[in-house]
Amino acid sequence: MQYRGEFDTPITNWNYRSYVECPACNSDAAVGGDEVLERDISNPYVDRYGDTEPQVTLTVALEELACANCHLVISDFDLLELARIDTSFEHEGSLEDVADLYEEEYNNE
Repeated sequence: MQYRGEFDTPITNWNYRSYVECPACNSDAAVGGDEVLERDISNPYVDRYGDTEPQVTLTVALEELACANCHLVISDFDLLELARIDTSFEHEGSLEDVADLYEEEYNNE
C-alpha cells in the first residue's frame, strides 16, 4: 500500500505499512515498521494457471503512526500504548518474506 495523502512523514520510509483508525480524528492513519515479529504461511490458493501459492501474513512491530488528516504523528512506543494503538499490525507478505526460512545451509568448509 502507498501512503495516502500529501502529508510528508517518515512513515513512507518503512518497509511495511498498514492503516488504522486515528486516535485523534478517527480518519485512516498510516502505521509503519520494519521489524517482522512473526510469519504465518497458510491457506494455499490456486492462481488462474492452476499453480498453488501459500498466503503469507507478516506480523510487524509498529514503530510509527501518522495521520494525513489531522497531522498527528506518534513514534514513541509508550505514547502508542497510551493511545491504545496495537503495537503490531498485519501486512500481506510474499514468498520472498519467508524464503530465508527454507534456504538450505551450505557447508563451505
